[in-house]
Amino acid sequence: MVASKESILEKAKKPQLVFIKSMEDELPLRPLSKKEAVEVEKIESKAYGKFETNEKAKTKRGMRQKKNANVESELETKGTIDLAKMTIASQAGKTMAIFISINNDHPDAEKWTKEEIEGMTNDDFDDVFEAVREISGIGIEEDEDEEDFQD
Repeated sequence: MVASKESILEKAKKPQLVFIKSMEDELPLRPLSKKEAVEVEKIESKAYGKFETNEKAKTKRGMRQKKNANVESELETKGTIDLAKMTIASQAGKTMAIFISINNDHPDAEKWTKEEIEGMTNDDFDDVFEAVREISGIGIEEDEDEEDFQD
């Protein structure tokens, strides 16, 4: 059997009941689409400011490097991060992710405002956000890469 385009695209619209540990209950949530996940990442990245990278590479003869060539390389990176803005942007991105996921067409779903979402307890907010990430597949590859790096 071959997956149809319709069945693939419907997965991001289909809500599911997800157990939230801190609530000891289930919430109807839906996964974020790739486009929605990118929008959330854009919100979160607004605090990073500008980064510049300059790389200078030299080879023995000044020619393009070949495999196994002796290359001297120098890399310089400059950037600024406003930690207060980063915290606010991160919170706004997480709130948006929950807002998109929690407002769905499941029969048990209730409509939430961003203000109501921000009014959740810290544990509830964090657990719901982690559930949204998990069902959406956000950050799973990055977490695995970090584990590999630490080995």
